[in-house]
Amino acid sequence: MQKETSTEWQTESEYGVCRLSVINLYAEPRLGTGLITQLLFGETYVVLDRSSCRKWLKVVGTDDTGEGWMAALQHQDVSHKEFMLFNDQDYQITLAPISTIYFKGQILHLLPGSNLHVSQNELFDMGESIRFTGESRPQSLKASRQQISQIALSFLNVPAQFGGRSFFGIGAGAFVHLVFKIGGYSFPRFLSQIILKGKLMNPEGALPGDILIFANDRKVHDHVGIYLGEGEMIHVNGKVTRNKVNLNGASVDKNISPYWHVHEIRNIM
Repeated sequence: MQKETSTEWQTESEYGVCRLSVINLYAEPRLGTGLITQLLFGETYVVLDRSSCRKWLKVVGTDDTGEGWMAALQHQDVSHKEFMLFNDQDYQITLAPISTIYFKGQILHLLPGSNLHVSQNELFDMGESIRFTGESRPQSLKASRQQISQIALSFLNVPAQFGGRSFFGIGAGAFVHLVFKIGGYSFPRFLSQIILKGKLMNPEGALPGDILIFANDRKVHDHVGIYLGEGEMIHVNGKVTRNKVNLNGASVDKNISPYWHVHEIRNIM
């Protein structure tokens, strides 16, 4: 299969919003390349480039969701004014494993972490939609530590998937990002950014909802999870799972690699 090339010309539309349950963003503008990340319903993005055949768009999400190539057929363009209104106003974030919305005469199934704008500036016509079935919370409402733990535990047994951000497959960094997004916090998607976020904590002061950053035996950051309290963590290891953890050193759970060490504990709440 011939590899697509890209250009740097001005695109017809510079802004978009995800109007599907999930949109995949790939490493290159062609099928079969690696999945980089995913956009969920209601998340906005900026169009950076188009492939020469104009079948692919290079986009970057506006909620620390990452950058990659999406199929142009899945693009829903919005004006700059709509884009700004969408991101500046409060909205609801879905909580239930599967929610449904009646949208433009059709039923869409929404995943946890999807954005719902319901206001006079809604990007879709309120006359055509909406009927929402599910559970949601205001994006402006900050979750407590206990609520963060509950949100994280709702993802138990979701399978691991590199680049995934959905209930059907999720990466380690994306899991932490999505849990805190649902909880009303702005949080990076990638480990290289996560290690710069929040305040460093001592093991003795760690609380549920703190971020656990792991390093290998060369002290290179290589994993992230969420502390649940009482010596337990939740993270992605083949699937979203909870394990015992020793905050002062190597894991004490046989299911976790003995080479993982809690390198840092960070509080972002």
